Amino acid sequence: MIVRILTGLGALLFLSVASVGAATMDELEARIAVLERALEMAEQERKKLEKILESASRLKLELEKVRREREMLKQDQKKFEKVVEVVEAIELPKRDEKATVVSLYGRFWPRVTYRDGKDTSTDITDALSRVGLKAESRVNNTLTAFMGGEWDVDLEQNGDWGDARLAYIGVEHSRYGYLAIGKQWDAHYRIVTEGSDIFYNRRSPYGFNEEGGFRSNNQIQYANRFGDFKLAAMLQVNGEACPGIGVGDRIRPNNAGDCAGSGERVFEGGGIRTATDPDHVDAASIGIAYDGPFYLGVSYLRANAPKGT
Repeated sequence: MIVRILTGLGALLFLSVASVGAATMDELEARIAVLERALEMAEQERKKLEKILESASRLKLELEKVRREREMLKQDQKKFEKVVEVVEAIELPKRDEKATVVSLYGRFWPRVTYRDGKDTSTDITDALSRVGLKAESRVNNTLTAFMGGEWDVDLEQNGDWGDARLAYIGVEHSRYGYLAIGKQWDAHYRIVTEGSDIFYNRRSPYGFNEEGGFRSNNQIQYANRFGDFKLAAMLQVNGEACPGIGVGDRIRPNNAGDCAGSGERVFEGGGIRTATDPDHVDAASIGIAYDGPFYLGVSYLRANAPKGT
């Protein structure tokens, strides 16, 4: 009996141990399945991490490249700043809004003269009307280029345009003076006449004809100012002198209505008459003036013409 009981207990114990062992195996299998799944997920994460590491490596290389470019840019910026400092230290010429100026000018000067007496008359005459054009362009703070032209307008002849009075081009430097070529007033006019010709340029006190004298073509002229002194020099080569340079003794009153009279030397024959004489003339003149508390000017002219004196 006892043996049977022990045998039964042993069987029960075996069955119990077997049951416990079976349950443990299932759990282990489940744990293994979970671990295998986790390992598979870990492997997937590892692959993702490898890709991230590869991207990080590429980003690191790109970052190093950008840092090198930044350093190069800093160096270039420093060089540029040095260049800017050098350029700013250079005084560049400044041009203002009025660097180039074109001016149109003119003088229309008709006169009405009424004479009362035995022969009463009313006349309309012209007092040397003219139209001109001037242009100048400032090259820099010290140098200016210029040009000009001027033409007669005869109001006695229906406003017909006459010959060119002036036609020139040149440059002027603030220190070295004025240099021009073309038809222009000569040194005598600049120095002696321009400051004292008060009679409408028609009864000139410097003794030439009504054209004003010495507006000669083919002329090279230099002028400058030295303190209170002015200097002008002219050279005319193969040109034409002004008509009416000569001698005579006639005093003509100023009939333009002024309170003063003026003298005029009238050409009576001979001399240089290029208005009708086809030959050309070479001439030179120089003048100097003092322009201080008072004005004093002197000039010298020499002209040689084949048919003149």
